[in-house]
Amino acid sequence: MSDNNILDTRPKGDMVAVLRPVWWTEIAVGKIGSVVQLFHPDHGWLTFLFPPECANRPGLGLVKQSALCDYFAGTLPPPTVTVN
Repeated sequence: MSDNNILDTRPKGDMVAVLRPVWWTEIAVGKIGSVVQLFHPDHGWLTFLFPPECANRPGLGLVKQSALCDYFAGTLPPPTVTVN
């Protein structure tokens, strides 16, 4: 399955989100990429490996979105979010 097909199946609309999730990141053994771990209350620790060519994308996206969150502060009541 291609990345585009997977993205087409992601959840959209109103959903409950984990507010301020616990997370951890470090470089992978062998320096093959960045490990990101997110803690989900129902599923425990979820671990993702981002190869070097992809590792900056989530961080860059979060930084850009945080600026928009500051701009639109208070318009969405947490922890309910709407995803487009």
